Amino acid sequence: MSQPEQRRESSLKYQTRCVQCYPNGTGYALSSVEEEGLSKRGFHITRLNTYTTEPVQHVDQTILQQTLSASVVAVASPSAVGAWVDLLPEPQAWEGYVACIGETTASAARKLGLTNLNLNGNLSNLSCMVGPIPVSIEKAPGRDRLKNAKHFHLADNQLSGDIRSELFRSDMTLIHVRLDSNSLDGIVPQNITNLKSVSKLYLPNNKLSGPVPNLIGMVSLFYV
Repeated sequence: MSQPEQRRESSLKYQTRCVQCYPNGTGYALSSVEEEGLSKRGFHITRLNTYTTEPVQHVDQTILQQTLSASVVAVASPSAVGAWVDLLPEPQAWEGYVACIGETTASAARKLGLTNLNLNGNLSNLSCMVGPIPVSIEKAPGRDRLKNAKHFHLADNQLSGDIRSELFRSDMTLIHVRLDSNSLDGIVPQNITNLKSVSKLYLPNNKLSGPVPNLIGMVSLFYV
């Protein structure tokens, strides 16, 4: 038979994944999710790779050392896990957490010997950011470089120090800013009012002091 009996698209949200299965028990899949699922059901699946990856040839050592000191590193694919393990001087000795987006990524992390796993990026019970909110210093990028980001969700961590004015730029397109439930102190910077697109601003449960800037210029804001 040259054509499959059925051809269906996956109903997985935000993704379009296709499989083809034949009566003789063979098939093709575009994703490891479908490949694993169909293999468990007795099919002999051929994985069709729709993209290629290339190993990183050079990593800025300053940025690498900062990353190695982080409590949590987020990875979204098996190839990203492999790249991270290759960068670790001693993978078995690294004590940080790996936030895995998807079970396939988590499975790859386990196979490579990583044990401190947090599935699906769920860090609700893990205080993963400690110290000041990072802003850019020379070659080390900070949160202020994320000008296309829509959400700053940094709540329920152990952030301390003041909210740096450099964190907010007028060309940002942020919608939600969550800095609540940390140990931030000092005043709220005046230039936060430059964030015209922000609709929700959460700052409670910190150690902030001083007057709150006049937020009337934040025309999209409806929750503080």
